[in-house]
Amino acid sequence: MTSLIKHFLLLTSLFFGFTNLQAQLNIKVGYGLSYVNPDVSHRITDQYNTEQAEDLTQSFKEWHFLHGMTAGLRYRVRDIGLEATWTNKYSTIRSAGEDATGTDISRDLFFRIGSYGIGLETYITEEIGVGVSFDVENYRIRTDVASVDNRFTILSQWAYGSHFNMSFNLSGSDLLTLSIKPFVHIPWSSVDLSKLQVEVNNVDPETVNTNDYNERFINFGIQFIFYNGQW
Repeated sequence: MTSLIKHFLLLTSLFFGFTNLQAQLNIKVGYGLSYVNPDVSHRITDQYNTEQAEDLTQSFKEWHFLHGMTAGLRYRVRDIGLEATWTNKYSTIRSAGEDATGTDISRDLFFRIGSYGIGLETYITEEIGVGVSFDVENYRIRTDVASVDNRFTILSQWAYGSHFNMSFNLSGSDLLTLSIKPFVHIPWSSVDLSKLQVEVNNVDPETVNTNDYNERFINFGIQFIFYNGQW
């Protein structure tokens, strides 16, 4: 974890010291939505739904959409833009019910992908661009259980990944530009969801083969990002 942060800070320093050529710096902020098909996660919650079927009034649903904020800086030199970006994507699912003793067994699961990225974008025209990023990512799953007072973390794992995007830029004035960015997010490695299996389905960790619970959260979607100042 410490080494990942050091690498990110080093890349950010290089980013801002890249060139002395005439350039411009912009702040960006926006929102995104993406589609994902996490088969391993669904297998875990489907097992829970099956085993607890008699006690549940609301089963876990399959989740396919992530959404959240993005913010950062862009440093543009001619037809090249360098970007430092923070992105937060999340999704929530819920189950509800009571066991045979009348105990509330309701549970929420909170899935989050947070990333810190350095990106390069080239502008084919002022209206169209293509880009790629190198991301340091945190995959976190938390839960809120009716029988436990506080929400707690099931797993938190750091990894690397990349975003690949196109951009369609609508410049309304010298003060603000809207960039519409279709993208695909490709993690470089899988996330071990064995701890989710142990927590949700109350199984013995010694019986879990971690190789059966590796998930790659490949997702694709669209971002709507506003940049201040001249494009």
